[in-house]
Amino acid sequence: MKQQTSLYLDAIRICAAIAVFLSHITRESLSANNPIILFLGQFGQEGVAVFFVISGIVIAFVAKEKEHDLRSFIVARLGRLWSVVVPALILTVILDTTGRAIAPEMYSSKIQPWGWNFDSLWNFLAPLFFLNQTAFGLIDPGTNGPFWSICFEFWYYILFGIGFYLRGFSRLFLLIIAGIIAGPRILALFPIWAFGLIIYLRLKRLSISANSLGVWVLSCIALISLMLFKYKVSVLLVSLFPALSLNSIDVASWISHFVVGIMCSINIAIYDNCKGLEIFHKKSVEQSIRYLAARSFSLYLYQAPCLFFFGALTYGIKSAIFRIIVIVVMSLITILVLSELTELRKKWFVSLANRIIPEKVPGLPMWALSSQIFAK
Repeated sequence: MKQQTSLYLDAIRICAAIAVFLSHITRESLSANNPIILFLGQFGQEGVAVFFVISGIVIAFVAKEKEHDLRSFIVARLGRLWSVVVPALILTVILDTTGRAIAPEMYSSKIQPWGWNFDSLWNFLAPLFFLNQTAFGLIDPGTNGPFWSICFEFWYYILFGIGFYLRGFSRLFLLIIAGIIAGPRILALFPIWAFGLIIYLRLKRLSISANSLGVWVLSCIALISLMLFKYKVSVLLVSLFPALSLNSIDVASWISHFVVGIMCSINIAIYDNCKGLEIFHKKSVEQSIRYLAARSFSLYLYQAPCLFFFGALTYGIKSAIFRIIVIVVMSLITILVLSELTELRKKWFVSLANRIIPEKVPGLPMWALSSQIFAK
């Protein structure tokens, strides 16, 4: 992967994390329906679609260049996820319980309180083992709504790992089992994640004209325009085809996510061929991008409980703008501190996953498949 492409992916990852962060501030109890915040916070779902594309690219890269067998792939992925997932779940329980005691008005009746009961235990364990959005049911761990996409990501890793590293009957059998467990909701968005895989595989073969910088600028404008007008497009589609909005499934929104995923993938592929964008390669800019990108996962999973908690602490502040500033600043400081203690120290979780995942599973030699299969 080119250095410029790696840096660009980090920059996009930061933008996507910020989009999700802003979308959570739009809750009425936090934003006081401020029109500016409501406008800036309308792109959270698109941010997740962008995350899926970037994830597909990164996973294709590490599988091809670094992790040459299924076991090392799973160990690396679990270590990466658990380094933030485990602290995020603990943080959610602590902050939700404390915040609800301070200002229960901040927490709607839809947010189930934590307690010493089976439901709370399952709400904690399901996302810990990435079962919270599968065929086992839909579970939100307290205020931490962003956990839904982490479950999607995990099962995309599993499906890719099985398909990439295994061969023959074992691959087919385990793909079917994994697909059944994941369920239709997760499988429905898999193509967005797969766009990233396809783009990575095509990067070296892609050839764009010398004026690729201009093409990249046009692709950026097209992507931004689509996101700005997405709700009008969705409303238009539903008005023309009412069947697109059935029960809780908003097919129009689903379609818009696919379009964003495709356009983001194309934008990245074009940038990979661009020359003349030295702004990203200035040392100070590059260091800033790398610094923030290394903490983007923490921003994604710690933000919701922090926003609610500091919203509860500042519930009595009359000035809406001042209250929003305090909530955002305190949340960001907390997230940065926690990222230093968790995301940036993932080696312990990698070693934990390494101890948990066996070298071999009786009757299933696919765990021991190594670079020989990879070479084939």
